[in-house]
Amino acid sequence: SPDSIYMIPFRVNTFSAYEFNPNKNTVLYRLYLKNYYASTKDGDGATIYNHRGRRGGTNTMLQKKVFPVAPNQVRVMAGIKEFQKEEALIEKWSIRLVVEEDNRVTILPWSAKFGTQVTQVDGDLEFPNVFLIVDDGYNTYKTFLLRYNYVDPDDGQTYEMREELRLAFNEKEEY
Repeated sequence: SPDSIYMIPFRVNTFSAYEFNPNKNTVLYRLYLKNYYASTKDGDGATIYNHRGRRGGTNTMLQKKVFPVAPNQVRVMAGIKEFQKEEALIEKWSIRLVVEEDNRVTILPWSAKFGTQVTQVDGDLEFPNVFLIVDDGYNTYKTFLLRYNYVDPDDGQTYEMREELRLAFNEKEEY
């Protein structure tokens, strides 16, 4: 889970040419989750993508936290819901983006039992459910173009969502 902190304990059992304090022979090494799309080392344990889109008839602009959950998958909150660390809210509001080999994106609920109902909508020319690398001549961006409908778990209404998630990056610094 990207919401947990993972540590590996190390201990010095023997030493040779180096002097050390035997009372300080342990260290905890923190592990971070990372895939091509996001990392738990960035920001507040998530990668921050800029969001631009439409929720129903309203234009939206905000920042979304994106969490790596598998080599080709990330987790985000549905619609314009702001991320909160409470496990119940994560289960209730999160969706999973699965990036296929051809860069098509499949949108799934995070939790089929407790999560928001989400329906991927294909055929939208502006938001075709893909992941792209976009170079505008000045910057290079990792970009998700997404189109889905979701049922707001709080009010029960269905909302149409068209969104672009964009992250500036330098290909030379990747991996």
